[in-house]
Amino acid sequence: MRKELNGLEKQAKKTLRQNKSAASEAGKIYLQKLSVESFPNLLYNIGLCYKAIGNYTKAQQYLAKSGKASKDNISTIINERKTLEKYGIEIVERDF
Repeated sequence: MRKELNGLEKQAKKTLRQNKSAASEAGKIYLQKLSVESFPNLLYNIGLCYKAIGNYTKAQQYLAKSGKASKDNISTIINERKTLEKYGIEIVERDF
């Protein structure tokens, strides 16, 4: 099972490298792995995937849970969202 999960994680990383718009698919894979085991790296990667698809709320939550993101990283996400809203860009927070 662990070998299969590691293979899924490698697949997720490859997917992200090949196409940034595939962050949703990579996020699904990371969430699947998270349902079996929890590691800070998984939480961090899920947070990055959520950020890539524009779900700033969940990105902030997962990055904070990971313990790997600095307060600066989380502040950057908050500021990005505020900037988009300032310019009238509607934020639609989708899930994977």
